[in-house]
Amino acid sequence: KGGQGERVYSTKGHAITLSAFGGGIGAKTGMYLVDGRVRRLHPEECRRLMGFPEDFYFHRSRNVSFKLFGNSVIVPVVSKIFHNIERSLFKKNLKAA
Repeated sequence: KGGQGERVYSTKGHAITLSAFGGGIGAKTGMYLVDGRVRRLHPEECRRLMGFPEDFYFHRSRNVSFKLFGNSVIVPVVSKIFHNIERSLFKKNLKAA
């Protein structure tokens, strides 16, 4: 098969897309080669990848946490998009006034 959940990725590149669903042991977070060992990401690492704040509250179930991260969006990206839309609308309103 060779799906995302069955591949081992390098820590030197970009992280893979977190997924809410999928097959294989690394389906939701991917598997990474770290110090000669293959491992999945921890919820804390997923939180950092997605740009959530340090005090973000996790669901007590790791599997639910991984699923929620897989269904989420990257917080800083959404924030930047929102601020650009807001700035554009503000400029448009100033020109109309």
